[in-house]
Amino acid sequence: MRFCPVHTHAGTSLPFPLPVSASYEQALVDSCNIIEQEMERFRICEKDTKTNAFSTEGLGQQPRMDPKEKAKSETRDWLNNTFFRKNNVCETWTYLVFEERR
Repeated sequence: MRFCPVHTHAGTSLPFPLPVSASYEQALVDSCNIIEQEMERFRICEKDTKTNAFSTEGLGQQPRMDPKEKAKSETRDWLNNTFFRKNNVCETWTYLVFEERR
């Protein structure tokens, strides 16, 4: 058994440590880590929403794109490039075939 340095009971802190199991302590540590991560995410989100679009910082930022839109755009670009390359290959082969017939 480990001892929790501060344990709240009915809203008041007890002046002495209470025994705490290792799994309970680990659950508390994990919960604290999750809370800290979410607080950091909120801080970043809050900063982004408070940035004026026409400020020096706002104008210097790259436009943000939704992850789904980004994936769609990347797929669209890949398809366009692939079709362009395949068309070039077809045109080259067509040209070579007609050149041999002359």
